[in-house]
Amino acid sequence: MKRLISAIFMLKDVPRIGWVQRGVPLTIVENVATHVLLVIAFSLLIAEEVAKKRKINKEKVLIIALLHDVEESKINDIPKFLKEKLSYEDVRKEILRDTFKDLPKDLAKKYLGYLLEDSIEKKIVEAADNLAMLYVAKIYKKNYPGVKEIEEFALKKLEELAKDVHVIKNFKF
Repeated sequence: MKRLISAIFMLKDVPRIGWVQRGVPLTIVENVATHVLLVIAFSLLIAEEVAKKRKINKEKVLIIALLHDVEESKINDIPKFLKEKLSYEDVRKEILRDTFKDLPKDLAKKYLGYLLEDSIEKKIVEAADNLAMLYVAKIYKKNYPGVKEIEEFALKKLEELAKDVHVIKNFKF
């Protein structure tokens, strides 16, 4: 349990690198812990709406939301273009296994499965992740026009995700 709690705690010290690369100063940039809180909030709101139309596991949604970037406590926030060039998923699996090592085996297996398997719950969190990015981009773009690229990426991704998670069309900033 100590490894997981420590990893979550350390996320407060990991800056969201995409913002930094687009001109947001390190002194004010969003950190991964703040991002995770936003993703949890959006995940909860989306899950409540989706649950009105179909059966979903809200606990699973919140667990995925909480843990979706936990590996970044060990390897920092890696830019998306670099993740695509590396075998990032393999590295991520190893870090997650290590992070969950001191949890009861059934819990570690459950969490790892939630994070790695495709499911509607995972798509809800992915939508929430992009809504969180979009929300922060709207705040930053007033002073840092370079973040428009992230805003456009999030909008495109949300458009794709709307095929499975229809309710995200209702979220406007």
